[in-house]
Amino acid sequence: MEATKMEATKELLETYVKDVCVENRNLVIIAFDEMNSSQYEEAGEHFDQLYVRDPGDFMSYFFRAYCKSHCGKKIDAYANALKLTAAFEFAGKKAIAAKNDLEVNLLLLLTKYKDGMANLESNAVQDRYMISETLSATIASFTKNNMQIVKEYPGTKRFICSFLDRHSFSNRKYFEGLLIELDESYKLKFDEEKKIARQRDEKEFKTKKIIISAIILIVLLGIVLWLSFNL
Repeated sequence: MEATKMEATKELLETYVKDVCVENRNLVIIAFDEMNSSQYEEAGEHFDQLYVRDPGDFMSYFFRAYCKSHCGKKIDAYANALKLTAAFEFAGKKAIAAKNDLEVNLLLLLTKYKDGMANLESNAVQDRYMISETLSATIASFTKNNMQIVKEYPGTKRFICSFLDRHSFSNRKYFEGLLIELDESYKLKFDEEKKIARQRDEKEFKTKKIIISAIILIVLLGIVLWLSFNL
């Protein structure tokens, strides 16, 4: 599974590189190679150069923030998560406005944002829950604000559905609504899950009721026996 994800991301990066202007392509390739080799400081510096060359290059702006999120101190993990989130939101809006290669750009932004936030969460010495909640809330908000676009692009839709489905337990009512709006088949899934949960709760309630009744009966029997021996 992990190898498949890495291969998919590699394909996205290769597709992205093909459409980069010729004068920047070599620098982008170097930056991606460094990023994939976990040389995040070096990659960040190269994305800095790309952004200086073209302040409208929102993808380099995001990748710069992504690389820097891997270089900060553990104590600053939550602060860096907020910076990465701001970069994702900025780049996401720019990508949608630009429209060019939108599927590739959105998938790169989403996969790297999720990866960067997961890394920050795993390394954080505090506020891990806040980082996780920020990630979930940001992707949910992005989905809600761009529902028609998400529906239009199959890869983006699959990624977001998979993410929200895995995280639906943390904000079930809100995430369920988004998932059903994205794909009506989720309604059957959630209805079945609720039915199973209801049956389980009813079974547990009956079991508890039987146990409590048995305890009361044993206590009453004990009282009767005690009275019969002591009167």
